[in-house]
Amino acid sequence: MANYELETLWELRREARSETEGAYAAALSAYHLASREVEFARSDEEGGIEELRRWRARFNEALQKGTYGGALQSMKRHLEGVKMDLEEARERVRRAEEAESEARRTMRRAHEAMLAAVRELKAVEKHREKWAAEEARKEQRKATDQMDEVAARQWREGR
Repeated sequence: MANYELETLWELRREARSETEGAYAAALSAYHLASREVEFARSDEEGGIEELRRWRARFNEALQKGTYGGALQSMKRHLEGVKMDLEEARERVRRAEEAESEARRTMRRAHEAMLAAVRELKAVEKHREKWAAEEARKEQRKATDQMDEVAARQWREGR
């Protein structure tokens, strides 16, 4: 059988498929990691909301009891700190969601690239299979022609 003329293209398509599969796996892993980061950030935000509720309740309770002066000022400063912490937690959620969104887009692009590489490889493989079948038919015809020639020669010599 002759050498397949597109062997190099076939090898390149196989390598491209392998590379895009690896890129997709890495992008998928990055997306899952980014999704977990969003979950952690939201959990921190929820914890901050709960802490803010608790401190507001303590502060309001202190006001109702008639607490004034240094203790009230201290609670007020702590409450402001809790509010700042909550804002930082919300900012972390926003950044984590942006990172997750970008990771999702990257994953989708990698998936599309992988699918394109698979399609291209399948096209070359289909061509290669047709070529191999044609080569086999040529070999079969050649063998049949040679057998016919031998039979004709024997028939001519046997007369």
